[in-house]
Amino acid sequence: MKVNKVLDNLFSPFKNEIKRQLASRFNLNQIITLKQFDNLKFHCSSAVEYFRTAEYGNEQKFLEIFSFFLTEEDIVWDIGASIGINSVLSAFHCKYVVSFEPDPKIFKRLNENLELNGLSAKAKTYQAALGASKGKISLFTSGLNGNSPTIRNDSSHQNHIEVEQLTVDSVIEQGIPSPTILKLDVEGAEYSVLKGGSKLFLSEKKPRILFIEIHPQYLIQLGHNSDQVLQILKDFGYTIIANHSRSGENHLIAIDKNQY
Repeated sequence: MKVNKVLDNLFSPFKNEIKRQLASRFNLNQIITLKQFDNLKFHCSSAVEYFRTAEYGNEQKFLEIFSFFLTEEDIVWDIGASIGINSVLSAFHCKYVVSFEPDPKIFKRLNENLELNGLSAKAKTYQAALGASKGKISLFTSGLNGNSPTIRNDSSHQNHIEVEQLTVDSVIEQGIPSPTILKLDVEGAEYSVLKGGSKLFLSEKKPRILFIEIHPQYLIQLGHNSDQVLQILKDFGYTIIANHSRSGENHLIAIDKNQY
């Protein structure tokens, strides 16, 4: 793409911001290739998608650590899958991935990105949120062009829609394979999702490793806190091996002490 070459040569210090603004203003439809991650490809048509793909959502190191633990035999659950960076990476390296994304437009993009990489057959996708109980809930969202959707009453989002909420245990009861690795990024609903998987997490089939992004302020808005998340992980038999703080969020890695 000629515009990319010009930007790379002339505006290298500012190219990411310029490309992001171009994508935002002119709705440039392009394919982003993640050269550091197996040349996996992702659709991009907005500034937000450019940030989530080309800039890894400022989580490149997290992705590198996540990919390090993936094996050919793993079954990965990606809860809060967004447009599918972790899901596509998991489907490429692992046996199977089960992805959950409640926003309909983002869910559509998740499936498009799996298809773009020829990985749809290795994935099961749910347009649903996960929580402590089943039912219908309100989701506050701006779709592909805004911040991550949330079940918090967030005025920064343009819309709120009704979506289905499942629990980890209810999905297992459908016959879906249990995860060996679970990634959780749910904008403050971390405790509720873990609570809704109590049967799994207390069983011998529990995931061997959890990757969890904790949002302390959002947890409080939903009636919980970070200490409760840490305690329930301990109750489930997990040991925290990493806890990295970044921009008000905590990236946790927890392992089942009986499997390591």
